[in-house]
Amino acid sequence: WAFRESGLQSITLPSSLTTIEKYAFVRCVSLQEVTIPAGVTKIENSVFSDCASLKKVTFLGDVASIGYSAFSRSGLESIDLPESLTNLGEFTFFGSNLKEIVLPTGVTKVPSSVFGSCKNLQSVTLLGEVTEIDSYAFSGAALQSIHLPDSVVSIGEQAFQGTNLTEVRIPRDCTEIKTRAFHESTVEKFVVAPDNQTFT
Repeated sequence: WAFRESGLQSITLPSSLTTIEKYAFVRCVSLQEVTIPAGVTKIENSVFSDCASLKKVTFLGDVASIGYSAFSRSGLESIDLPESLTNLGEFTFFGSNLKEIVLPTGVTKVPSSVFGSCKNLQSVTLLGEVTEIDSYAFSGAALQSIHLPDSVVSIGEQAFQGTNLTEVRIPRDCTEIKTRAFHESTVEKFVVAPDNQTFT
């Protein structure tokens, strides 16, 4: 909680830093930019939560994990996630100002509510072999387009609820679409992959 609710606008973190403790910058509403040093491999829970003015995050090293609610309700409109990333926590970007996002190849699960209530999020690109879209992952987002890779096995409850998607491709390996996955969305058409053995 080192800088919690401070009027900090910018900060230079030392290159020797290896850990940023959870809640370290929570509610620093004036913080606009931060650079994550090369030695940091994990962003803890809620580190930059409610940083409403945060616009730019730069990763200098191989961050592998970003924790629960780390950037929730932040001002982030875009972020270049490192190729080293393999794990995102639930609610990581919940309610942020993201407009688009690219998830690196190492991310194989889109966790619960990670992009929920992202009212400006229109485009998502999944580069890896994602197997699971968890519950509420994009619920309430302004999502207009997403290509679900053939590796997706499960689409969780209310995962795309209230989105602006008009067409959804059901991937080859998908065997489970849970309750209200596309509830209150604008989906007009579902296209099932030819090799899908569950939905025909």
